[in-house]
Amino acid sequence: MVLEQLKGQIDFRPDENLRAKAVTGVVTARSFTDIEAAPEGAVVVVEATLHRELRTYRFDIALGAADAGVAAVVITSGSSFEPTPTSLRLAGDRGIALGILRPDQDAVSLAVRLRDLTRGDDATEVAAFEKVCGLVERCTSSDDIDALLAAASRELETTITLSGAVTDGLDVPIRVQGIIRHHLNVEDRSPSPLLTAATSHLARKVEALVQADYEANELHDATRAELLNEILLNDEATSANATGRLRLGEFPIDGHHYAIRVDCHDPLPNVTSVKAIYHCQQRLGEIMLHSLRRTKGHWTKAGTANSILLIWSRPTAHTDLLAAEVERMTTEAIADAEKVFPELRIHIGLGTTHLGVAGIRSSVTEATTAVRAARERDLVNRPHQFDRLGLSRALVRWAEIDGVRPVINEIISPLLDQTPRRAREALTTLRAYLDSGRNISTTAEVLHLHRNTVRYRLDRITALLPVDLDDPDERLLLELSCRIAASEHL
Repeated sequence: MVLEQLKGQIDFRPDENLRAKAVTGVVTARSFTDIEAAPEGAVVVVEATLHRELRTYRFDIALGAADAGVAAVVITSGSSFEPTPTSLRLAGDRGIALGILRPDQDAVSLAVRLRDLTRGDDATEVAAFEKVCGLVERCTSSDDIDALLAAASRELETTITLSGAVTDGLDVPIRVQGIIRHHLNVEDRSPSPLLTAATSHLARKVEALVQADYEANELHDATRAELLNEILLNDEATSANATGRLRLGEFPIDGHHYAIRVDCHDPLPNVTSVKAIYHCQQRLGEIMLHSLRRTKGHWTKAGTANSILLIWSRPTAHTDLLAAEVERMTTEAIADAEKVFPELRIHIGLGTTHLGVAGIRSSVTEATTAVRAARERDLVNRPHQFDRLGLSRALVRWAEIDGVRPVINEIISPLLDQTPRRAREALTTLRAYLDSGRNISTTAEVLHLHRNTVRYRLDRITALLPVDLDDPDERLLLELSCRIAASEHL
């Protein structure tokens, strides 16, 4: 019996809990969820981060929820752990041995010993494991995680990747701030004890690097996103302070910027609650941002209640190649998101590259126009480029001509000065009315409203506008202004 032969490494409490179970590998636990998720045949090594909570009810819950096939739960040395009667009863009911690792032992040495007991002395496998341990020790940055996993895959003769999805092979969860954000995936469906231990060792290193990266960058990223939002929501004079702070933070605010907008109105079927949509949007943004950051440059996530803005900023840019590069990167980011959300339905708009502070606003406006076109054409999970929009593209370019913007603002500002909900309602109604050739019945059908409701809204809208709808020139200018405003605000 394998567990009996591990008594040289583990002090079991008490011995009578030892049962003849197949032991397949060693996994480490940094949370009680790791104990609950441990696979059949695992010897679960509980790390020091949980020592203070071992005499709480949470440990008992984890034991009760663990797979009945788990062979043992052992505590690393340095703990004064003595199992409570409840812990002993729960472990006994499930046939799980409880114990403490001796001071000269750790999860790695236990895995090597277990490998010797279950598979014999395979010098090649031990050498590969030792090389992986060396790779782990030398990896000091989250930027090197892909290289670490590629090298470990070669040494262990398997494929180990980091993703947001669960696979059919061996999967080890990676937590950030206590929440599972990624999984370390191993394609081997019948891993050896040594491979299981190596994967667990890799996972702990990856988790530590990702957590450290999160802690180092979370405040910086959040601050940068807030400053960019301030620039987007205010005029250039008002946002001068935000611009200055970004320069002090060595952000290339005066460089080239490229915006991607993701529409998250209905991201998943049958998900309708505001809270669920919000959580989906946050997770989606994290996945896409992580994917996009494989490319050099500053990526920043901002957005609104129903959309995600991903802004790529670089000191210099080769504009002829940038559009194709961003489309490729966005397609890869969508594919990563679909692994986590197989039923994902989003619309994506891509702007074009622009220079400086005003360029951020211009690219975001273009991405907003493109995402609206993607939504109207129901282009799901496919990036839609502003450069392919025809008339909408021409209108945005027209609005950038000196002297045009003040005219647009004078015409349309009475509608935008209302509450956000009223402004959206007015723009949507007015645009549908003008697009229908001022036909109330058609407008009502398009908006799924009663004719009297449309008439009421139009009376309220026309009372605000400084435009004579019976004058064809003024009406054309209003229609163009309305389209521009819709691209920027809807």
